[in-house]
Amino acid sequence: PILGLAEGTEKIAAGDLDVYIEPTADDELGVLVRSFNKMTADLRKGRTELMRVNTDLESRRKYMETVLKNVAAGVLSVDAEGKVTTINNSAVRLLGITEREPLGRPLLEVLPAASAAAVGEILEHLGPSDTGAIEREVTISFPEKAISLICFANSLRDEDGRDLGVVLVLEDMTYLVKAQRMAAWREVARRIAHEIKNPLSSIKTLAT
Repeated sequence: PILGLAEGTEKIAAGDLDVYIEPTADDELGVLVRSFNKMTADLRKGRTELMRVNTDLESRRKYMETVLKNVAAGVLSVDAEGKVTTINNSAVRLLGITEREPLGRPLLEVLPAASAAAVGEILEHLGPSDTGAIEREVTISFPEKAISLICFANSLRDEDGRDLGVVLVLEDMTYLVKAQRMAAWREVARRIAHEIKNPLSSIKTLAT
């Protein structure tokens, strides 16, 4: 039995958890063998549960990646050192990122100068924020176009308050701003037409 325990221990150390030693007596050695068998059974159960948890976590990770990839809003996160940990296609498009692989690199290095200035200012103001969250409207002017974004930034902290980084959510407001401007110009045109019409009506009345 002692030799069996020694061999069983070596197998467990090598990753084989299917070891079972048949108890041969009810003395102290038999108790030790049964305890050994219980330990290996507990290890097998723990390994099975760990594999299930890992499978579940991997499934959730893939699901979140799929969701983030397909949402219209830009979503990105950086760690405490400012390196990109998550980024979706919308964020790449809205911020004008041309780097092939931004993950793992400092965010402000992979951003073009225009969007780096806007994002850098948001992150700078997030630091002293009491709530750990801020909202900003920014306009980023690229050589070929200008886009208006509303940006939500949230600090990431663990249960002990340690800094884990920042999550940024970007919503494209360009078309809304353009629609608001068009509505404003329509109102201006309406008022100008009204102001012109009144004197013309008076002139027409006097002329007749």
